[in-house]
Amino acid sequence: MRIKQEKYKNAAYPIGTLIILIFIWHFAVVLFNIKPYILPDPFAIPKNFIDNFILLMNHMGVTLFETLAGFLLSIVIGVFISILIASSNILDKMLSPYIILSQSFPKTAIAPLMVIWFGYGILPKIIMSFLIGFFPITMNMVMGLKSPDEDLLDLLKSMSATKKQIFLKVRIPASIPYFFNGTKISIPMCLVGAVVGEFVGANRGIGYLIMMANNELNTILVFSGLIALMIVGAFLYFFTEKVEKKMAPWYSVRRK
Repeated sequence: MRIKQEKYKNAAYPIGTLIILIFIWHFAVVLFNIKPYILPDPFAIPKNFIDNFILLMNHMGVTLFETLAGFLLSIVIGVFISILIASSNILDKMLSPYIILSQSFPKTAIAPLMVIWFGYGILPKIIMSFLIGFFPITMNMVMGLKSPDEDLLDLLKSMSATKKQIFLKVRIPASIPYFFNGTKISIPMCLVGAVVGEFVGANRGIGYLIMMANNELNTILVFSGLIALMIVGAFLYFFTEKVEKKMAPWYSVRRK
């Protein structure tokens, strides 16, 4: 009972902050007589969201597919690269600098190239989603695989444990919490990557819808699209957190 009360109390803070911000927004629109095409009244957005719900969901379905495909690709390639880096100092020195360099430029800079190379279909959006999402998974997994204490590793080696046994029995289990930390960062970033790809060149997707609404000065539809993105992003994050609690319950309990 006490835990439930604590959860409700914690939820009250962000909800209260949201209510305050909405009223500040509303009074600013009324006080300064801001035109709807510049900034719509926040109380008009839910109605627009409901009126355009089917349209938003149709486009969101495309964006969600691109996001999940990019996310799964990030997991597969990110985990594979992290295992290579953690298992060999030579591969670490060869690959790590380029992984870091890959994050040193904005992905919007290469989004036009994705359109030139792969066209206006779904593939360039999946690649953009992957390029933004794989880094946190890779680096967190590397940290996790390298996290076991050296004294423990020396003890296992003295007991004739093979490198493969140490990797499977010690390094992999130690990396699980780090992996989920990476996925929780990665999945909203994959959503951002898919939308960025749609901004540059697309004929479907929530990013495409937002761009079209922006070009038509339909600002209220832009906000409806942004709300849809926030809802989906929050759902994906908390779903990943639920999976973490199932897969690594000891880590979830330890953090409380």
